This record gives sequence, C-alpha cells and structure tokens, in this order.
Amino acid sequence: MFKYAEMFKEAFQMKKKMGKIQKELKKMKVEAEVAGGMVKVTADGQQNILRVEISQELIDRRDKRLTEDLVR
Repeated sequence: MFKYAEMFKEAFQMKKKMGKIQKELKKMKVEAEVAGGMVKVTADGQQNILRVEISQELIDRRDKRLTEDLVR
C-alpha cells in the first residue's frame, strides 16, 4: 500500500530545501565583462541583472552597433 503521509512529508522537506537554495542563489553575485572592461554586468544567482556599467570611452565612441553587441 502506498504511504501518502511519507510522500507529503518528503514533498514538504524538498520544498523547504528549495526555499533555502533560492535564498542562497539570490545572495550570490556574478560579474562579467567584455572588451577589456568596457561593459560590465553584475547579476544575482537567479539571473536578475543588478547592474550594467558602460565605460565613458565606449560612450564617447558613439558606436551604437558596437555598444549594443557588447551589452548583449
């Protein structure tokens, strides 16, 4: 006979673990840069973009296409 109580207990424990993992991921910070640091992006562990930095040198170039490519 299938034990529903055990199944629900395991599901609850799994949900609790997932909540902890999600909190830990939110605290994580990941940084990436391209073109020698002309564009820098910071994200959290949940793939939320927290910050985008574009160097003044890139802005002064006024190269829209290059800027878009580097940000992407």
